[in-house]
Amino acid sequence: MVDIVLQQAVRKNEPVEIIYMDNRAGAITQRQIRIYRMTAETVKAYCYERQAVRTFRRDHILAAQRGERRRGSRQ
Repeated sequence: MVDIVLQQAVRKNEPVEIIYMDNRAGAITQRQIRIYRMTAETVKAYCYERQAVRTFRRDHILAAQRGERRRGSRQ
């Protein structure tokens, strides 16, 4: 299900809300992202929380759903 949501977000250029497990601390966070590129192992995306481009491991994305479009954002 996560893969389907991610693929649809890429195709429609829409933001996605993800639940992500941090590799270092094992902390679980919720992020809103806009995907730039996906590989079999990673997702490169703009993270609205960190206001920067980040690389997320796909196997650490625990859940995903369509996100809301951000008003006034260039991303």
